[in-house]
Amino acid sequence: MLSRLGDRLTVSPTLYSDAEGRLGSAITATANVTLQRDGETIVDRAGTGGWIDVPAAPAEYTLTTNTTPQGSGAAQHPQPSVVDVPLRPR
Repeated sequence: MLSRLGDRLTVSPTLYSDAEGRLGSAITATANVTLQRDGETIVDRAGTGGWIDVPAAPAEYTLTTNTTPQGSGAAQHPQPSVVDVPLRPR
């Protein structure tokens, strides 16, 4: 889930799913979230969820989450999963 209310983004992304779109889960070894505003990085931090305060002015945002599952899945799939979510002003 990604939503904006006023000057705050609420970030709670679905990190894992299969090719059919069914939700999955995994213990995450590493996680990072990056938020860009009009192409400039304004947030780059560990974790994937929470709140991010943003300026009130209209802008185009791109949220990227980058995770690596822990355990046997990490050995089979060493590439991190990356999710990009573009947000455009109304």
